Amino acid sequence: MNTDMLSVAEALARITAAFEALPAETVGLTGALGRVLAEDVVARVTQPPKDVSAMDGYAVRAADVAQVTADAPARLEVIGRVPAGGDFAGEVGPGQAVRIFTGAPVPEGADAIVIQEDTERDGDTVVVKEGAAQGSYVRPAGLDFHVGEVGLSAGRLLSARDVGLAAAMDRAWLQVHRRPRVALLATGDEVVLPGDPRGYRLIDLGLRSCFEGSGLDPQRFRGADYDPGPTTRHHIDGRNEYLLSETVLSADLAVNLPKLKTHKKTGVTLALKNLVGINGDKNWLPHHCVGSPAQGGDEFPG
Repeated sequence: MNTDMLSVAEALARITAAFEALPAETVGLTGALGRVLAEDVVARVTQPPKDVSAMDGYAVRAADVAQVTADAPARLEVIGRVPAGGDFAGEVGPGQAVRIFTGAPVPEGADAIVIQEDTERDGDTVVVKEGAAQGSYVRPAGLDFHVGEVGLSAGRLLSARDVGLAAAMDRAWLQVHRRPRVALLATGDEVVLPGDPRGYRLIDLGLRSCFEGSGLDPQRFRGADYDPGPTTRHHIDGRNEYLLSETVLSADLAVNLPKLKTHKKTGVTLALKNLVGINGDKNWLPHHCVGSPAQGGDEFPG
């Protein structure tokens, strides 16, 4: 066995040691899917806020139905009705019941739910044919979480379930890490948008989708055009060079997609190299991707 080889864990540790978390930004829940939390998400409410029914049926006092058998059902007076999201202002007393639906708060005085399948309605009376112990089909307050409880921890990649949990915790806004910005620089007159009758159409659109699917924020920019003149040269005019500088300097990664492998030394490439000095960050480096536009590039030189 080659003892000089790195384990996968050690290799990953060396790679990620050079990474730093990007700054945090605030987003609404509609934009939180797929983002990475920069804070612990703490519940602002208790859920459920009260004892609630887990089933449709009747809220009763367990003592009133404790001795129920098939041969000796209990007959209870129905004194009200409470739907999900509603409330019952009164109190359930001995020999009484309240019609209740899933998710509705359990009325005062009641401590059990008899499911509707075990009952039979007879006007203002309900016939209970199966008993229920104290707490039956009752979801106690705080069963899901209590106010102040951490539901989602910093560093978590947010799933659809996580977004739903944050909403239930009454967190409309979340602190997440900014997505890495990638400047896509597609060069050459032959690079066109879909629908144009000439040129290649896949060089940056395919990569853009790839980056977005990986959680990145691609910034499409076409800052230099290929000049098919006698000298076969590339050029960047003053305005484009300024725009290119702003785009690249605001990005965490710059990907240059030139026309062909034979044109690696393009004006854009030279501009990117110059911008390394302007940026002044030794960890910042533009990456140059070359290859057939239809392939979306096939080489990332070091």
